[in-house]
Amino acid sequence: MSTEAPRPAKRRNATIVVALAVVNFVILLFPPLTWYLGQNGIWFFLVTGVIGVLSLLIMYRADSSAGED
Repeated sequence: MSTEAPRPAKRRNATIVVALAVVNFVILLFPPLTWYLGQNGIWFFLVTGVIGVLSLLIMYRADSSAGED
């Protein structure tokens, strides 16, 4: 019974995941942007929350599709 070793993720998919993580950290953890928005900061939190969830879904799809090849 031979079992194949798991293949490493494709470089392109790994780059997408890392790039999305960096963008999320910059957007979500950038205080001057929230200070600039002031009272409209609630929209900032709502929009960045949606962006965070969508990027997590994209990262999941990129990671799961890397194992299919």
